[in-house]
Amino acid sequence: MVLKTGLDKLDDMLKGGIPEKTSVLLIGPPKSGKTTLAMQFLFAGLRNNEYGICIITNNFPEDFVNQLEKIGNLNPILQNGLLRFVDCYSVHVGIEKSDTLFIIRINGPTALNELSIAVSEILKSLPASSVKRLVVDSVSTLFMYNSPNLVLELVQVLTGKSKGHNANSLFIVEEGVHKDTDMITLSSMSDGVFHLREENKQNMLEVKGFGL
Repeated sequence: MVLKTGLDKLDDMLKGGIPEKTSVLLIGPPKSGKTTLAMQFLFAGLRNNEYGICIITNNFPEDFVNQLEKIGNLNPILQNGLLRFVDCYSVHVGIEKSDTLFIIRINGPTALNELSIAVSEILKSLPASSVKRLVVDSVSTLFMYNSPNLVLELVQVLTGKSKGHNANSLFIVEEGVHKDTDMITLSSMSDGVFHLREENKQNMLEVKGFGL
């Protein structure tokens, strides 16, 4: 089984989409469209009645939803509870908000154990194998506040949780701000890499792995 990315040209390149139980690293410089691509990937599953989990480290979930609504109609998706969030941002910036049925708020990007537990709670609360996509936006923020080893361990754990539920995971990483050894480790832990880069003033997407 393959999962559509939400981008027809990319799906054609991948011979239909991303294989199930795949971990993807999405790398690119700031403002290169990484979050937009991740939203396309997430929305492609939501409109197919697949549950999606989004871990937010540098934005409010409510603002993420507003951006996501530019891609398509979210009303039935939200009403059906298909989209779930782990919010690492609100408490960190001093905004007191309560948890909701669809949002678990944790004590900031340093609360990695809380983050992992929150993902487990969401997975346990949903029908088995119904969660198909997990997005982390972004791993780079976690690197800012934690030791690299702890972040790499978390990425490995989240990848395992996703694959254990036959789901795909997509991890966003800022290019040029991390040590080469950490980037090599992240790449080795992933099944494939999407690399957004600028060429001749145009954004290009390079794909590595996925059996290509």
